[in-house]
Amino acid sequence: MDSTPGSLTELTHAFLVDQLRHLGSHEFVTIGFSNTPLVAMEIGRTESSDLEVRVPPRLPTTPLTAPMRNKLLQAGFTSGDPANPLEPWIRPASDVETAIQSALTILREVFDATIDNTVNLLHGSHRAEHEANQRLDELRDRVGSLLAAITGHQLTMDAEGDFICPFDHTQVIIAPRVAPGAISLVRVIAITNTGVNVSPDLGLMLARLNFGLMFGRFALDVEHRAILFDETLLGDDITVDQLRFTIDVVAETTSQWDARFQQMFGGRTHQDFEETERQAVTKPGNIPSPYL
Repeated sequence: MDSTPGSLTELTHAFLVDQLRHLGSHEFVTIGFSNTPLVAMEIGRTESSDLEVRVPPRLPTTPLTAPMRNKLLQAGFTSGDPANPLEPWIRPASDVETAIQSALTILREVFDATIDNTVNLLHGSHRAEHEANQRLDELRDRVGSLLAAITGHQLTMDAEGDFICPFDHTQVIIAPRVAPGAISLVRVIAITNTGVNVSPDLGLMLARLNFGLMFGRFALDVEHRAILFDETLLGDDITVDQLRFTIDVVAETTSQWDARFQQMFGGRTHQDFEETERQAVTKPGNIPSPYL
């Protein structure tokens, strides 16, 4: 390995190979360069210790463009949801050398990074994320059983694995949530209106309403011009009575306010808007944070 432009020096390459060969299951190394400090690739091992190269999740404000996604597809990378910046792009690798070359190629051809000897390496682990996903599956099973006891039948789930509970005038979404290293939560959410006229008056009204509420809160999805009402329960100790009460309160509060919001700020209520609008709305707590 020489030190020509677009390659690593022999010493840097040998060091990187050594780091990768000592990785355990779920462990990874990120590779980046000083000229593109906000871009990095991951090379790591799965639960079964197979090698894989990953484009890590990105912030919603800096998604991959369509041409970038096309280049990743051509390079053999796949994503569970290509349009979702929070989903990683992954390609299996047969050996360490193949993984390194794949990561460098993506950095150079997709992110326009200059490959030089100033390599930024960072060690990490996806073990907590893996364990959180296992806990989320267990929580979904538990919540599904509780909802079946409440409604008398199994509820359907949406594309994000959240349960849909229909009512006459609204629809309640029951959303299990588990973040790495955090407690289990269950969000109970209803979309009251979509297509509203977003204004300071609307924000002030929702703030005043929230101040006077004993249970639940209103939230505003500015991007999709939608108002939501939701409450959060602790997932580990959730009971049938707690979940039933929360669903009833969320549904009733939504039914009390959706027509009023429509009169004051326009838009559509649950009975008016289309399924595509409902799917576009961002559910509270869907963006990872240090707390949830």
